Amino acid sequence: METRVVLLTVAILVSSVVAIWGHETGSTSPWLVYVFKPLTTSLILVLALIAPGPSFARYKLAVVIGVAFSLVGDVFLMLHRNLFLPGLSSFLAAHIAYLVAFTSDAVSGHHEPASQGRIEPASQIA
Repeated sequence: METRVVLLTVAILVSSVVAIWGHETGSTSPWLVYVFKPLTTSLILVLALIAPGPSFARYKLAVVIGVAFSLVGDVFLMLHRNLFLPGLSSFLAAHIAYLVAFTSDAVSGHHEPASQGRIEPASQIA
Protein backbone atom coordinates (compact mmCIF):
# COMPACT_ATOMS: atom_id res chain seq x y z
CA MET A 1 0.00 0.00 0.00
CA GLU A 2 1.24 3.49 -0.76
CA THR A 3 2.78 5.48 2.09
CA ARG A 4 0.54 8.48 1.49
CA VAL A 5 -2.58 6.32 1.73
CA VAL A 6 -1.38 4.83 5.01
CA LEU A 7 -0.53 8.26 6.44
CA LEU A 8 -3.86 9.66 5.33
CA THR A 9 -5.67 6.72 6.92
CA VAL A 10 -3.85 7.33 10.21
CA ALA A 11 -4.75 11.04 10.00
CA ILE A 12 -8.41 10.09 9.47
CA LEU A 13 -8.29 7.81 12.50
CA VAL A 14 -6.70 10.46 14.73
CA SER A 15 -9.05 13.19 13.52
CA SER A 16 -12.12 11.02 14.07
CA VAL A 17 -11.00 10.07 17.59
CA VAL A 18 -10.50 13.75 18.47
CA ALA A 19 -13.95 14.60 17.03
CA ILE A 20 -15.59 11.83 19.06
CA TRP A 21 -13.69 12.84 22.18
CA GLY A 22 -14.78 16.46 21.66
CA HIS A 23 -18.39 15.32 21.33
CA GLU A 24 -18.20 13.18 24.45
CA THR A 25 -16.66 15.96 26.57
CA GLY A 26 -19.56 18.19 25.56
CA SER A 27 -19.58 21.84 26.45
CA THR A 28 -15.97 21.95 27.69
CA SER A 29 -14.59 21.65 24.15
CA PRO A 30 -17.27 22.06 21.46
CA TRP A 31 -14.72 23.58 19.08
CA LEU A 32 -13.11 20.14 18.75
CA VAL A 33 -16.25 18.86 17.05
CA TYR A 34 -16.55 21.95 14.83
CA VAL A 35 -12.96 21.54 13.65
CA PHE A 36 -12.33 17.80 13.59
CA LYS A 37 -15.66 16.44 12.32
CA PRO A 38 -15.47 18.30 8.98
CA LEU A 39 -11.71 17.71 8.92
CA THR A 40 -12.29 13.97 9.18
CA THR A 41 -14.80 14.01 6.33
CA SER A 42 -12.47 16.20 4.27
CA LEU A 43 -9.63 13.73 4.79
CA ILE A 44 -11.94 10.89 3.71
CA LEU A 45 -12.72 12.91 0.59
CA VAL A 46 -9.00 13.27 -0.16
CA LEU A 47 -8.55 9.53 0.40
CA ALA A 48 -11.37 8.80 -2.04
CA LEU A 49 -9.64 11.02 -4.59
CA ILE A 50 -6.13 9.53 -4.30
CA ALA A 51 -6.74 5.93 -3.26
CA PRO A 52 -5.88 3.26 -5.78
CA GLY A 53 -8.82 1.12 -6.59
CA PRO A 54 -11.19 0.02 -9.30
CA SER A 55 -10.70 1.52 -12.69
CA PHE A 56 -14.39 2.37 -12.96
CA ALA A 57 -14.39 6.15 -13.40
CA ARG A 58 -18.13 6.32 -12.70
CA TYR A 59 -17.68 4.48 -9.39
CA LYS A 60 -14.89 6.73 -8.13
CA LEU A 61 -16.63 9.92 -9.25
CA ALA A 62 -19.88 8.88 -7.55
CA VAL A 63 -18.09 8.04 -4.28
CA VAL A 64 -16.26 11.38 -4.33
CA ILE A 65 -19.52 13.24 -4.99
CA GLY A 66 -21.20 11.27 -2.19
CA VAL A 67 -18.49 12.12 0.34
CA ALA A 68 -18.56 15.77 -0.74
CA PHE A 69 -22.33 15.94 -0.18
CA SER A 70 -21.82 14.24 3.20
CA LEU A 71 -19.32 16.93 4.15
CA VAL A 72 -21.78 19.66 3.17
CA GLY A 73 -24.53 17.90 5.15
CA ASP A 74 -22.28 17.68 8.23
CA VAL A 75 -21.55 21.40 8.08
CA PHE A 76 -25.21 22.32 7.60
CA LEU A 77 -26.25 20.22 10.60
CA MET A 78 -23.42 21.50 12.79
CA LEU A 79 -24.51 25.09 12.34
CA HIS A 80 -27.31 25.76 14.80
CA ARG A 81 -29.39 27.71 12.38
CA ASN A 82 -32.44 26.70 10.40
CA LEU A 83 -30.38 24.47 8.07
CA PHE A 84 -31.88 21.08 8.83
CA LEU A 85 -33.57 20.67 5.44
CA PRO A 86 -30.46 21.64 3.45
CA GLY A 87 -28.47 19.21 5.60
CA LEU A 88 -31.01 16.46 5.08
CA SER A 89 -31.08 17.17 1.34
CA SER A 90 -27.29 16.96 1.22
CA PHE A 91 -27.36 13.52 2.83
CA LEU A 92 -30.09 12.42 0.42
CA ALA A 93 -27.90 13.50 -2.50
CA ALA A 94 -24.96 11.66 -0.92
CA HIS A 95 -26.95 8.45 -0.66
CA ILE A 96 -28.10 8.74 -4.26
CA ALA A 97 -24.46 9.15 -5.29
CA TYR A 98 -23.50 6.07 -3.25
CA LEU A 99 -26.33 4.14 -4.91
CA VAL A 100 -24.94 5.11 -8.32
CA ALA A 101 -21.44 4.09 -7.20
CA PHE A 102 -22.39 0.71 -5.81
CA THR A 103 -24.54 -0.21 -8.79
CA SER A 104 -22.17 1.13 -11.45
CA ASP A 105 -20.80 -2.31 -12.35
CA ALA A 106 -24.15 -4.08 -12.39
CA VAL A 107 -25.42 -4.91 -15.85
CA SER A 108 -29.09 -4.15 -16.14
CA GLY A 109 -31.14 -7.32 -16.22
CA HIS A 110 -28.11 -9.63 -16.04
CA HIS A 111 -27.07 -9.17 -12.44
CA GLU A 112 -27.76 -12.32 -10.45
CA PRO A 113 -28.29 -11.87 -6.69
CA ALA A 114 -26.18 -13.85 -4.25
CA SER A 115 -29.08 -16.24 -3.59
CA GLN A 116 -29.04 -17.26 -7.28
CA GLY A 117 -32.62 -16.12 -7.58
CA ARG A 118 -33.92 -18.66 -5.05
CA ILE A 119 -35.58 -17.95 -1.75
CA GLU A 120 -34.85 -20.74 0.69
CA PRO A 121 -37.30 -21.41 3.52
CA ALA A 122 -35.67 -20.96 6.93
CA SER A 123 -36.32 -24.65 7.73
CA GLN A 124 -34.11 -25.74 4.80
CA ILE A 125 -31.19 -23.47 5.69
CA ALA A 126 -30.38 -25.19 8.99
